[in-house]
Amino acid sequence: MYNYILIIIISYLLGAIPFALILVRLTTGKDVRSSGTGNVGASNSYDVSGRKWIGLTVMILDVLKGIAAVVIAGRIDANNFTSIMLAAIFVVAGHNFNVFLRFKGGRGLAAAAGATLTVNSLALMLWAVFYLVGFYVLKRNVHAGSIFATILTPVALYRAPDSVFLALSVNAGFDIWNYKLLLLIICFIIMLRHIGPLIRLLKKRNH
Repeated sequence: MYNYILIIIISYLLGAIPFALILVRLTTGKDVRSSGTGNVGASNSYDVSGRKWIGLTVMILDVLKGIAAVVIAGRIDANNFTSIMLAAIFVVAGHNFNVFLRFKGGRGLAAAAGATLTVNSLALMLWAVFYLVGFYVLKRNVHAGSIFATILTPVALYRAPDSVFLALSVNAGFDIWNYKLLLLIICFIIMLRHIGPLIRLLKKRNH
């Protein structure tokens, strides 16, 4: 139990490091929370700063947060997939609902990508394919692509054969069903941060 609590705290705090807020403020003096979409993530950091390298740097750093959380969890509690699950879930939760930013944050895509890639790359591969399909089919809207991919990825995972999971696993304690549950929880957390964009998208389509 001590290990679980420690992993939750470390992972959440890692996720709560607001790289978008820090980099944009240092380079432009602007606050990403009050500019653009208000999202504390890579996309809005690029929109607010107008500099591609800032958006790319934020994305890489957010991915590294997810990787670091899972790696640290593995060091603390080796070959225990429950610890890996907690790390992945709470690093995304820390990024999306940052207690130090009044529970504002990003949408968790980069942090989730890093965390899941460190366990098994199947979810990230499926998400990327669904995103591209959603993006190009739904009027080239990044939010539509993200929502489409986030909804369909856990569905596709539940239909994927076990042999594919095992072939792409990079974690010694990998458990297929717990991995499916992990991705379902992470996708739910990501979708919570897409409610606003989804409502705006639906209103736009109705008009």
